[in-house]
Amino acid sequence: MKIRRSIEFKAKPDALVVGDIISFKLLTGEKVETRAIKREGNRMLMWFEDCLKTRYSMNEENTNAGGWLDSDARSILNTEIINSFPDKVLKHMVKDDNGDWLHLLSIEEVFGLTPDFEETEESKKLQIPALKIEKSHIKGWGLNGETIWHWLRSPYASDAADFCNVNYNGTANCGGASDARGLAPAFYLAISNPSACPTKEEEA
Repeated sequence: MKIRRSIEFKAKPDALVVGDIISFKLLTGEKVETRAIKREGNRMLMWFEDCLKTRYSMNEENTNAGGWLDSDARSILNTEIINSFPDKVLKHMVKDDNGDWLHLLSIEEVFGLTPDFEETEESKKLQIPALKIEKSHIKGWGLNGETIWHWLRSPYASDAADFCNVNYNGTANCGGASDARGLAPAFYLAISNPSACPTKEEEA
């Protein structure tokens, strides 16, 4: 039997396990919930349960040139949005492999698909086990809001204007980079006691 725990962010995240929900309030006053979805060594990957209240374009211009690294959404996440995080969360965060505090998940991580919506052995290996259930992809517009399309960081391979995204019903889709859609940020929390977290086998 699996039990879903909801935790208010008041203590060190050492005892986090995959599936735990941490709630906190941004400095803007917006309440958010984040879910632990994958342990990676001494860090835990957290993903917003719902999108932020404000919708954002991936790029002001309708292009995916430069991919995620050159996108406007990446810049917004790591300036405007990270600056709204409370200190009690920031002090436990660690940067991702690109040196960012916040990022979006890829289509491989969410769906096990390539950016051209093909399933390969390699893309299937990259899917996060906790996200194999389709309903786990569905996000609201703001906490517990109506369902909304939300961005993934992967440029759609077959169109120079599109990025991949998640449809309101949790399926894979794509859309023009200048479209306004939801942002569901992901970030890492440092874990000083990783033995308290589940193994990869337990995550699956």
